[in-house]
Amino acid sequence: MTTVTKPELLNSWKEIASYLGRGVRTVQRWETLGLPVRRPHGHSRSPVFAFTRDLDAWLTKTPHDRVPRTNLNFGGNELQRLIQNSIELRTKTRALREEHHRAIVKLFETLSSMPLHMKSISPLYGSSPSRFPESNHLRRAG
Repeated sequence: MTTVTKPELLNSWKEIASYLGRGVRTVQRWETLGLPVRRPHGHSRSPVFAFTRDLDAWLTKTPHDRVPRTNLNFGGNELQRLIQNSIELRTKTRALREEHHRAIVKLFETLSSMPLHMKSISPLYGSSPSRFPESNHLRRAG
């Protein structure tokens, strides 16, 4: 009977990524998180190798929040639900944006008509009213 054993030495990013079940680019990013890979010449662009026992130990001792899961395997129903949720959120956002725009336009209309309205009901405003009616009154009295 032949037993298939895992290799103890992985000689490339591709082999390391395959062993960890991730993409090459993801595993390369993990090097900055302390993934135990070795470089024969010590340079950052040198070829890499890693021992499976070191990788296994690193995975068990590294907190899961530091090793993000990048595999997004959604079932058909889950993906459809997420797409529908996204469409609903965009529709709600568009409606809120339009409502916000209408409120701002109304505010500007109200503010632009205010000085005319204030002149007609208050004798305190002259030709150049202050923002503070009390100061206009004091200015006239003095």
